[in-house]
Amino acid sequence: MELNQETIMKANFLQKESQEMEQRLEMVENQIQVYESFNESLKELSKSNETEILSSLGKGVHIPAQLKSKELFVEVGQGFLVKKKISEVLETIEEQSKRLKDARMQMRTRIEIYNSALQGIVSQIEQMQAEKK
Repeated sequence: MELNQETIMKANFLQKESQEMEQRLEMVENQIQVYESFNESLKELSKSNETEILSSLGKGVHIPAQLKSKELFVEVGQGFLVKKKISEVLETIEEQSKRLKDARMQMRTRIEIYNSALQGIVSQIEQMQAEKK
């Protein structure tokens, strides 16, 4: 068995794909955390009897605000807002979170496949080096 250019290229490809998948996995993990945090905040809001909140204006700036209702305005694209109940928003968040968790599982599986294939190539190389001695 001879270490050829194709084997080296395949190993490099697998390593690169694995690293890229791990970076995408990290982004998905971060998104899942954002959704989970947002989910908890909405649940707290739905249970709360408070009539005053701090509302974010963006860039870390907040303003005290009075709650007139617990209906939310959700941006649906191009600046359009739709009025929704907290329960509806929670349902949407849970669906999106589930899709991200499914994607996370698929990414982990692909990373395992890449790493397993790469380990197989490394084992072949080690075996070839041992045979040469």
